[in-house]
Amino acid sequence: MTSSSGFDIGLLVFPRITALDITGPFEVLARIPGARIHWIWKRVEPVTSDAGLPLQPTVDFATCPKLDVICVPGGPGVTALMEDDEVAAFGAIPDPARIVVDGKHISGGGVTAGLDFAFAVVAALAGEAKAKEIQLLLEYAPAPPFVGGTPETAEPETLAAVRAMAGPMLEARVAAVRRAAAKLAA
Repeated sequence: MTSSSGFDIGLLVFPRITALDITGPFEVLARIPGARIHWIWKRVEPVTSDAGLPLQPTVDFATCPKLDVICVPGGPGVTALMEDDEVAAFGAIPDPARIVVDGKHISGGGVTAGLDFAFAVVAALAGEAKAKEIQLLLEYAPAPPFVGGTPETAEPETLAAVRAMAGPMLEARVAAVRRAAAKLAA
C-alpha cells in the first residue's frame, strides 16, 4: 500500500499504557514520508502511563480523521479498554510470534516487538527499502544484555518472580477478556 498524499496513522493512547509500547512504534512510523501521526484518546488531555509518564493525546475520538493504520499499544491499561464501550471492539487469537501478519492486520507482542511491528508496517506502506533506511537511521540493532526476554528463555527463578508479580494483573485481564467476549457474543 503506497500513497502519494501520505498516511494517517493513529496510535491509541490510554491510561496505564506502557509508554515504550507507543513511543517505540511512534519513532519508527513518524519517519514514513508523508506520515501524519495522531495520538488518539477520548479527550485531548494528558493520560498517565503505567510507570507515571504523562502522555498527551493530539486528537479525540470525535475529531480523529479517517485512518490508514491504527496501532493499539499494550500495558496494564488494556484490561480496562476491553470493557470500555467508547473504545472500538478488538480481539485477537493468541500467537507466540513477535510479529503476526494476518491479511491487513499486523500485530506484535511485547515492548521491543512494537518496534519490529512498526518496521513491518513501514515495509507494507512504503516498501522494504524505506523500512531498512529507517532501521539504519535509528541504529536499531537489538542485542539485549541478558538472555531471558521470553518465558521460554527465562531462568526458572526469574520466570517465577515475574509470574508472581504480574499474576493479579493477568488474572484480571483473563476475567476482562471473558466478560468482553461474552458481551460481543450477546
